[in-house]
Amino acid sequence: MKLLLDIGNSRIKWTYQAGPDLVEYGSVGHAGQPPEAAARFVDRLPHAPTAVGAVNVAGAELGGAVSAKIRRLFDVQVDTVSVAASWGPLRNGYTDFRQLGADRWAAMVGAWCRHSGAGSLLVVDAGTALTVDAVAADGQHRGGLIVPGLSLMQSTLGQATSDVARFADATPRGESAGDGWLGTSTREATASGARVALCALVQHSVRELEQPVRVVLTGGDAAELAAGLPDATEVRPLLVLEGLQQLLAEPD
Repeated sequence: MKLLLDIGNSRIKWTYQAGPDLVEYGSVGHAGQPPEAAARFVDRLPHAPTAVGAVNVAGAELGGAVSAKIRRLFDVQVDTVSVAASWGPLRNGYTDFRQLGADRWAAMVGAWCRHSGAGSLLVVDAGTALTVDAVAADGQHRGGLIVPGLSLMQSTLGQATSDVARFADATPRGESAGDGWLGTSTREATASGARVALCALVQHSVRELEQPVRVVLTGGDAAELAAGLPDATEVRPLLVLEGLQQLLAEPD
């Protein structure tokens, strides 16, 4: 089976491709770990892969450590995909296409393969950063947005404002008496504020695009944001890996 890897800024996600299907799934956090320690997840993989493909946005050092570990254990080279100017009808809208993250490119490819011909696409990856990419109905990527994700937004606020951090730490986790989107403690208010801000960003993006718009949402915070997004939002936890699967094949 082919192993597919999504090496992100805070987690490494993996799945196996068996024929046309993606089977099994796992992830491991690596924040704060040296590359060799982060690569130890390879020891615990459930199957020896016959081929390996990867999307890597976490840097050459971590990607190199993972690739070296896979070569040692399985004698297989890792095929790491790069962003391109186009993939079939899908066209990268960045002035310098190489500046677009490979994970964002893979997510767009995955969404395009599912929904091409159904109108505009808004591809949202809610991870360490929240990224938004708009794709017109004809496959033209119009550009994107990058903002801090839920956890990063809250931690940055805590670092820059002493009272917010102090009062948030004083509130037990899980306590909630707010009116849905409003918080009644500092911890609640910062968490809800970040969530509402990110959902508002996505909703604004939907309004700016030619209708109809399909929102495709992925990333570790996807489930938490989905409730505040349009009903037609599709949550695809493996979207980057689905796109990687297509990038390793030939476009139609």
